[in-house]
Amino acid sequence: MIRLSLLRQGSIPARYLTRVRGISTSSIATATSLPPGSVNKPNRDSNQGFKDNKFNNKKYNKNHRYKHNSNDTGAFNANPHRQRDGKHAKPIPTSEELHQINKSKIQTKLQYFLETGEIVRRSQRVLNRMAKINTKYRNTKSDGYDLKKGLRTLKERYDTAEFIDKEGNPFPISSLNEYDLKYNSSKARTIFDNLVNIKKITKSRIDQNLMLCLLGTNSEQLKDEFFITKNMLELLTVDNDMERALYLVQIADKSCAAVGMNVLTKWVLDKGKVEQGLRMFSKRSKFGVPTNKHTLVILFDGIAKASEWGQVNNKLADRVIEIFKSSREKSGGTIEEFNACLSVLIKNFDDQQSKAWTFFTNLLPDEENNLREILPNDITFTIMINGLKRFMNHNKELIRAVPEMNRYERALKLMENEANAVQMVDAAFEKIKTLAIQNPGRINLGIQLIVSYLSCYIDKFGSPYRYNEKALYMASQYSTSVNEIFEYVQRAAEIEDVTRVTKSFMKKRDSDIEKLLKQAPQDIKFSHYESPLDFLPKAVVPDLKPENVNPIVNMPIKVPTKKGKFETIYRDRPLVDFAREKDSNKTGTIKLPINKFLLNLVFDGLMNIGRFNEFMFALWYSLIKWNGVKLDLDEIANKHDALKGVIPSDKLPRYSEKELVTEANSSPVVQDVYDDITLKNILLRISTNRGKGETYTHLIVELFNVLSSSKHNPNGIVPSYDHVKLIFFIFREDLKYYKAANINEDKTRGFHFEQLREFNTNLYNFTQGYMLLNQRKQRATHPTIVDELNEIYATIYSNNWNTLTPEQELLIHKLIIKSGILFLPKHSIKISESVGRTMNLLKEKTDISTQDKKLLGKIKDLVKVRKDKNGENVQELEKLTRAVYYAVVIDPVGTVSTVEAMADENAEIIELNSQQQPTNDATEISSSENVVAKPDNTEAEVLSHSNEKSHDSLTTDATDVPKVVV
Repeated sequence: MIRLSLLRQGSIPARYLTRVRGISTSSIATATSLPPGSVNKPNRDSNQGFKDNKFNNKKYNKNHRYKHNSNDTGAFNANPHRQRDGKHAKPIPTSEELHQINKSKIQTKLQYFLETGEIVRRSQRVLNRMAKINTKYRNTKSDGYDLKKGLRTLKERYDTAEFIDKEGNPFPISSLNEYDLKYNSSKARTIFDNLVNIKKITKSRIDQNLMLCLLGTNSEQLKDEFFITKNMLELLTVDNDMERALYLVQIADKSCAAVGMNVLTKWVLDKGKVEQGLRMFSKRSKFGVPTNKHTLVILFDGIAKASEWGQVNNKLADRVIEIFKSSREKSGGTIEEFNACLSVLIKNFDDQQSKAWTFFTNLLPDEENNLREILPNDITFTIMINGLKRFMNHNKELIRAVPEMNRYERALKLMENEANAVQMVDAAFEKIKTLAIQNPGRINLGIQLIVSYLSCYIDKFGSPYRYNEKALYMASQYSTSVNEIFEYVQRAAEIEDVTRVTKSFMKKRDSDIEKLLKQAPQDIKFSHYESPLDFLPKAVVPDLKPENVNPIVNMPIKVPTKKGKFETIYRDRPLVDFAREKDSNKTGTIKLPINKFLLNLVFDGLMNIGRFNEFMFALWYSLIKWNGVKLDLDEIANKHDALKGVIPSDKLPRYSEKELVTEANSSPVVQDVYDDITLKNILLRISTNRGKGETYTHLIVELFNVLSSSKHNPNGIVPSYDHVKLIFFIFREDLKYYKAANINEDKTRGFHFEQLREFNTNLYNFTQGYMLLNQRKQRATHPTIVDELNEIYATIYSNNWNTLTPEQELLIHKLIIKSGILFLPKHSIKISESVGRTMNLLKEKTDISTQDKKLLGKIKDLVKVRKDKNGENVQELEKLTRAVYYAVVIDPVGTVSTVEAMADENAEIIELNSQQQPTNDATEISSSENVVAKPDNTEAEVLSHSNEKSHDSLTTDATDVPKVVV
């Protein structure tokens, strides 16, 4: 009873006593009920009446029948589980309700699973609570406007107005229904345009609900920047113009429209409309829409992307500078805004890019206007270096475009232009390097900046070997991965320094420069130097291995403490340390100190100093290290000559009907190092090395087959159909080269035996790799591949085969049969001439071997069978073609072993096609451009698809030379 007396006086809420043993809810109700008309007694320790805010919560039970009625004369509600406390009647939970309240989430979910057999992620209580939290967003959904009211307003107010559509035809509003006013309907935009025109003429205000219907929003959403931006994007998608989206910004809450206006500006600039984008920026002040920290970055970045290199005129550049200065005076400016503005100005090529150079003064502090200094970062100088490189390429094109300039003067001016660009890039890089040494913790010389810097030295179309030597040395100092490549290559090729040019290559290039200086006119006026001696490679790069390329600095490093915070410690670290960069895609993951752009530069640099053999060793090292290729690095290194191939002929991956794709990859595969474009560049680099009438296509085939094999390359990059087309293009270029080389060497037309054996061996191995690739991808042969093969066979048959013995001719025909017969009978492979000629040569042999007898019998069996119209004997033909394939025994099937390196002193290069003017457009990370090697114009054949043909007949003639056509 003591507890009950305390309860009467308001000291203990009743809900706390319901669990006390011995006190029933009915006794509580009787003891706590008050006489009619009496008031709640005050608390003894308080001057105010008893208040329990949590207990007397009005929202606890909104049912009116449990509320106390002051006019009611009854003492208490008959329900024993309801009690009255003050003004409101509050529910006292029952034991079942208490059990439900005290149940945990796991118990609730388990009980639900036992009852229904269904597993739920959230209980009903959680869902109800989430629904209450999201009440605001339920009330502001996009269809919250009243379409019926909008339609009624439209017909009542504008029934006398004449609406027209886009073509000028009458647009009656009497036939409209309410859904025609929905923002994404086909008629909503027409209604909107007419209402806006009426507003312009009559100067009258349009009903707000009607406009909200046409814009797909409501008054609540106009105060939320998320919904404003969302609705704007929907309107831009539906209309493909900005009229309705711009009107939405005008009527929205100005403080919430900044993000939407940024989106609208970006949408305009993405379409290349620079002037319209600038007008959109000017309208912000007219509409009263403020800017934020992203506004200028979006504006300048959009202008830069919409403008071509060299196409930013002085007027646009001055306007951009004015906007930046005005913004900096108001808000101080940020380095992101500066970099975005610089990316526009660097595309102005007037007066040696003076606008961009002068703009750097805006980084300095301005005491008069109380503006602090803006500290540049690595992105600032990356933009600058890329701009200098582009300006160099622009000048190259201008020099080549002068028709009256002789070739010696043109060569010297091109050399001067390149030397000037290298020295300017060096000056810019030394500046950022000095700043980084002073602030090692704030400025990070990342891999993007280093790649841009080195690409000014290394040109994939050729640059002075001294430039490449210095760049390769610096790359080894900046990247530990590049240094590992060079250490392996030096061991494999048995050389001391892979970054130094070969003697034969250096002798040839120095001789070319001496000849150029002697034959060039003496009265040439240069733009940047007085004499050619000032811009020779030795003068521009006097030191191939400069000191302190990557100095050690006291680097601040943040380390976690036991309390969960971070403290800064200092350690000696290299200034350029790619391990400082984090992978944005994976939290806490360190990036590899090499990527595909840097790897491409290393490959180009090795080729530019005559290190073809070393290039191949570096290629295989990178494939094994970062692409998961399963080959032994030590075995490859022990060969010492990678130009003959790294895999024995009998172990080269080839097609087999018993091949199973079951192996998994155990080597690390780094996605940032290899991709389709990198592989294409590698194939093109190898293909350009031809000499003494021979090619290195066998290296391409070896690489293709290894990457196509699931055994040797389980999870690395796999060749695509585009790579297959590129290799066929290389095969066609090889045939052209053979013919040109023979005419140049001994005035003969056609092909020699060594050339035919080399070419057809490569073709046979390649078709094996292609079938292996199809088997791996579980795809059928592409029809255009059949056309490519037939074109190659036709070229071989239509040219002379010079001075071949019967045994040599038989070997060539066997290789042709071996390369194409497995495509029968599903595809039309035109190798009938080789089949017939092989049969005749075998018949003429007097000492025919057992293997050749077997082959002759299989060919006769194949010739006798014709493919019927219904295709019922396809399986029989497939068995016969495979029997012929396995009966053809070729020794050797490997590549020709007499190939020699292109770096040889007397190696001759024969130009087949018209000379293409090279351009230096190496990797640019800041503009997201990939390095794509560009061969001559004939590569267009690779990129275009041939006409697809389907053939389903096998035709043979009863003559001595049967024609096998599938």
